[in-house]
Formats: sequence, C-alpha cells, structure tokens
Amino acid sequence: MNHYGPSVQVGSKGRTDSEEGDVVTRADREAQSVVIDWLSGVYSDRIGLLSEEDGLDRDLSRFSKEAFWCVDPLDGTFQFLRRNNSFSVNIGLVSAEGEALLGVVYAPALRTLIHGIPGVGAWVQDVPVDLGASARGDVHVVFHYRDALPVARNQTLNRIFQSLERMPAVSGVKPVPAESAPMHIRYMQKWSPWVVLTYPSPEGGASLWDVAAQSAVVQAAGGWVGNLDGEPLDLNPPDTTFIQQKGLLFCSHAELADVVVNAFHQET
Repeated sequence: MNHYGPSVQVGSKGRTDSEEGDVVTRADREAQSVVIDWLSGVYSDRIGLLSEEDGLDRDLSRFSKEAFWCVDPLDGTFQFLRRNNSFSVNIGLVSAEGEALLGVVYAPALRTLIHGIPGVGAWVQDVPVDLGASARGDVHVVFHYRDALPVARNQTLNRIFQSLERMPAVSGVKPVPAESAPMHIRYMQKWSPWVVLTYPSPEGGASLWDVAAQSAVVQAAGGWVGNLDGEPLDLNPPDTTFIQQKGLLFCSHAELADVVVNAFHQET
C-alpha cells in the first residue's frame, strides 16, 4: 500500500485488446515479488507457477506439475490508480486438470480477507459463508458496465433479468453495473442470491489469474462457476491464458446458472 495515494509510475504490458488489462504499475511488480517470495516457502517439485506480471508462464510449469499457484498480485490496477479501493491480491491453487483447489482474495484497502477450499468451506474474514440452500428473495446481478449501454436497451440482459424474476422463489432483480465485478465476492453472503456474469470475448479479456482464486472461493461457498454455455471452467487450458472466450458466470446457486445460461442463448 506504499504506492496507494501518491502518484505511481504507469507502464504498458503491450496488450491491445483491453486498456484496463494493459496498464501495469510499480505496485503490481512489487506486490508480485512479495507474493512469490512468500510462496517460495511452500513450493515443491510438485507445484508450478503462473503469475500475471513479467510473463511468469515462461517455464510452463503448470503443465508439468500436479498443481500450480495462479497469482494476480494486483487485480484491478485501474481501480488502484483511481483510488476507489476496488482492487485485490488474488492467489489460487489449481490442479493440472484445471480445477480450483484453493483461493485467497485480499482487499488491502478494505482490510478484507476472503478465502476458501472447495469441499471444506469459505470465509470472509473469519466468518463462514452460508449462501443458503436455495435462491430466495432479490437476486443481485453484477455485470461490467460496458456490457450494458444502457441496461434498458440491452436485450440480452433484460431477457436474463426477466427469466430470473419468473423463478418461483425470486421476488425481484437488482442490477449492479460495476467496473470490477470479481471484487463483489466480498458481498457474496450479504447479497445472496447473486449472479456475476461477463460477456464472451473471443480474443483477450479475462485471464486465468483473474478468476482462479475467485473460482475456488465461490465453489467453496457452495456456489456455481462456469461459462455462459453452462460448462465448468478449465483453469489450465493448453494454448492460452485467456479464459473469457465463452464468457464467465459465477452464481450463488446452481439453479440461477441454469436460468441465466438458457436466457443468454434464447433467440429474440
């Protein structure tokens, strides 16, 4: 947090598909150094590494080990530069088969720690997350504001909202346009039931380090994680680190995912 507040040098990663995904700061690289130094104490011959800054997929160890650490040292660099507190440090452990094994998301400006292990449980700070057995009440739908310009004119989003509203136990839908949708997992119990969706991006978009930790946390809490075709995410694809080709969908309950996927693909 030494660079949060004062002006900080901004550089480029060389990406052309996304202005937000292209910026990099001294804070990104220093945070990565701290995280990797710490993880080195729990490395073994069985664990590889994939990290965003400086192209740390160069040894391709994620393909030769049983599992790998997937690190985003500063998720939300744009939000960090705007000083709006919506950024985090993400650390995920992913199996060679592409399954999320463990996730840690720390929001330093908010001093909020979120962590989870699928099959064991999830916690916000030290409070266990309980999403409830079924989706009841108002459904919060979080989406990137660029996917709805404006919401009222976006037929696909409106179709999703209407489909969710027709669910017997749902009383309404609360749209939440956002700049940094993944950060909203800190509200995953307060806002339950909820949906976080990101439209498909055939080239570029979100990368493995953007979603690995959150995937583990949501699954650990009992939620559903996949794409907008209704398929589980493969967090270790062989030929790319991008993962948004078919969109992204995180839901507090599996029945919400079924409704969203069907509505997304419904012809107008």
